[in-house]
Amino acid sequence: LSQDHLIILINCKNESSANELMKILNRTNKSKFKNVIINPLVENGFFELTNPDKLKSPTQKYRLTSKFVRRRIKS
Repeated sequence: LSQDHLIILINCKNESSANELMKILNRTNKSKFKNVIINPLVENGFFELTNPDKLKSPTQKYRLTSKFVRRRIKS
């Protein structure tokens, strides 16, 4: 994974749209962002789609799978 992929995984909320994820990296080209960042994360099992039957749905969101586990903050 690239540094950008890790930044997305660390900063992803429970469910995030592509636009919300793009803001994390200050990106503006949605199609390029999906091809370079989101699709590899989905293909490698780090993200799952909230509407897997409707890939281009305007309400499509992405959520982390159990494959990426965030470190717990010790209090």
